[in-house]
Amino acid sequence: MINIFEQIKQKCSLLSYVGKIVTLRKNGNKYLGLCPFHSEKTGSFYVDPVKDLFYCFGCSKGGDLFDFYTQMHSCDKHQALKDLAQLYQIPLSEKKLQHNPLNNLADYFHDLLIKDNKALHYLESRKIDLSLIKKHKIGLCLKALNFLRKNNYTTEVNDYFWSMLDSRIVFPIFDNNFNVLSFGGRIYLPNDERAKYINGPATVSFDKSKILYQNFLHKDYIYITEGYLDVVALSSLNLNAAASMGTSFTSYHLINLIPYYKKIFIAFDSDEAGQRSSLKFANMILEFLDINLEVYFVKIPESEDPASYIEANKNFDLPSDTLDIFLFNSYIKKTDNINEKIKILEALTALSLKIKNKMLGFEYKKRWKNLWWDFYNNYNKKNQNFNITYPKYEKDYNVLLLFKYIVLYPEIKDDVLELFVMINLSNDLNQELNLLLNDEKLSNHFLEKLDTIKLMNSFKDKNEILKNWFDIFETIQKNVKYL
Repeated sequence: MINIFEQIKQKCSLLSYVGKIVTLRKNGNKYLGLCPFHSEKTGSFYVDPVKDLFYCFGCSKGGDLFDFYTQMHSCDKHQALKDLAQLYQIPLSEKKLQHNPLNNLADYFHDLLIKDNKALHYLESRKIDLSLIKKHKIGLCLKALNFLRKNNYTTEVNDYFWSMLDSRIVFPIFDNNFNVLSFGGRIYLPNDERAKYINGPATVSFDKSKILYQNFLHKDYIYITEGYLDVVALSSLNLNAAASMGTSFTSYHLINLIPYYKKIFIAFDSDEAGQRSSLKFANMILEFLDINLEVYFVKIPESEDPASYIEANKNFDLPSDTLDIFLFNSYIKKTDNINEKIKILEALTALSLKIKNKMLGFEYKKRWKNLWWDFYNNYNKKNQNFNITYPKYEKDYNVLLLFKYIVLYPEIKDDVLELFVMINLSNDLNQELNLLLNDEKLSNHFLEKLDTIKLMNSFKDKNEILKNWFDIFETIQKNVKYL
């Protein structure tokens, strides 16, 4: 059955609703406009009609139709539900808006666990002590339906789920205000042959594609894991963590995380499925990447997950790869054929185009080309016993000429910058190039240096200017390392 949130979205798409408030223009497969949540002169507010999501790269606000409404009107999601249902004439029973009694049920489950020696013994064997049990309000489900009926509680969840949750250790899933939205359950008895984990079904308040199981520590970083026990184990080390509860990590999850954290550590299991999930996450986050966000991938030993590693080692001091290195290694390992590996550079270059921040996209492209050349040179040394050296540029008249052409003939800039950023320039020239990328004025000192260079040629048209620029570029190519 479609829940009331989806019914409203079927009546009104995010694009049509936002389009009444924000002037949008088509930009590729998305729509772009000025953000309604902060003042800006250049649009950084995107609406994706396929994913039905919005995101602003200026203020990091994002989400779906209901998130947009709540932020525009400073209300909570239930008020947004009532207002939009009324606006689009969708009947809404008051029963759907009643207070959910799951907070009381969580207390009941927690009290049962504290009194159950078998369940406590299992958790102790996983290095989860009483302080962690209380911190996460971990409980034990026994005869939940009896408790609900005895107290005349009604919930949005059917009886079948509560019967499936019975005789499992349960993990309450909280929102930001520490209200219980749902439960996840894990078997713990040795003869229990049911599925190891189950998660609560979707309701008005609970959607796994948007909500994470978190420990809500006030940190500027977060570890993303796969399971409840991983989060609890990391919490034992006072590390901030969240888990996606058996579902794929989604754009909704990212939009809800990015505004709050400067660093995201991916700590999925080391098995093949975990590595596939890591690669999927890496490809997805490129679209949301900006200069204020760092992304790392923890190198978890084979056959381990965060919980098992912490149980055995009492720490989580593991090395990690940055996003660019993780993606490069993941793609380069896809084949042993050197010709196929050459094509991988093209695939990585295409990935850099997903990054909305133009300067950051160029930087990733440079890093991947640098990593690829290092790989290629090492391959040649190992397999053909010869060494190729590419001296790094420090000071070269020809490179100054490239700058000079762009300053004198700015109409060629968009045609040549993609090649220009491939040169491994010294730090001071890199700063000048970044100014060009951002349409900013070059430093006075550098402009004075360029003024000393005189171009002897006069050009008939843009094509002739470009031909001269490319000729100089090819001359440099013989002596400069490309990234």
